[in-house]
This record gives sequence, structure tokens and C-alpha cells, in this order.
Amino acid sequence: MTTLAEMTVTEAVSKALELIAYGDWDNQKGYSWCTAREGTFENYVISEYFDGETEVYDSVKEDYVPITELQSFDTDSIWQHFHGEGGKGVRDGWTGEIVSSYGGEGEGDQYWMVISISDGETTRYFRKDGWYASYDGGYLDGETYEVAPKEKLVTYYE
Repeated sequence: MTTLAEMTVTEAVSKALELIAYGDWDNQKGYSWCTAREGTFENYVISEYFDGETEVYDSVKEDYVPITELQSFDTDSIWQHFHGEGGKGVRDGWTGEIVSSYGGEGEGDQYWMVISISDGETTRYFRKDGWYASYDGGYLDGETYEVAPKEKLVTYYE
């Protein structure tokens, strides 16, 4: 089995997003708006994150594939779905979490999100940039790249 440290950016990001999606599913305990959900986790992912689409761009295959053949959770639509939420998923000793997000109405055109994945020993962080326009909304459609948390001292004058 590949360790977190050995995973490519695409593999680690996909695993993190899958964990966050699973946490979203698990937190709802199979219920949505007080109505029992039916079907599998995979059916939940299709209905919740792909709005009934039948094909989606797979970053692994670098082509559009039927959703049932999706090999990577690293899609713009899944990133966009989670923007602004504090989601977290834990499964089989792995943790995926939305660490930070920024952008939207009243915050200019900056729009981005950071997620993390941990295997209990190693934690990696990934950021995806996008853009926001008041007439069209926000899009997380930039490159996904690895980042590291850094503290900065900021002085405010009030």
C-alpha cells in the first residue's frame, strides 16, 4: 500500500476529497432533510456532487468518463461543492479536512480553498485557486498544488 508521503499530488488530493465526501455522507447518517437516503455512498456522490450528470472530467484519465468510472475525486465540481464549508471525514485511519477557504460576495475576485489529508503520521496540505465575479459566482478551476502552513505577524492600525 502506498503511504501518504509517497502519493502524488493527484492521489493525495483525490483521497482527501473522498474522505471529506464520506464524512459529509456519514455525518448525515444517510438522511437528507429528514428523509432517509437510499443507495450507496457512490450513488450519494453522483447525486450530491454531480447534479445528475452522466459524465465528468477525470484528472487521472485526462478525459471525460462516465461517473461510474471516475478514478479521482479531484474534480472542479467537488472542490466547488465544499468551498466555504468546514467539512471533515475520517475513515480507516485517514483524515481529510477542509482547512480554509476564502472568497465570495464582498471579498473581491480572490477565491481559493485549502484541504489537508493525514494518515496519523504525516499531514499534507493542498490549495486550489479560482476566481469570483459578482455576476457569475465563484469557480475553483485553477491548478491544485501542495502548500505548507506558515504563521505571519500582521499589524493593524485601528
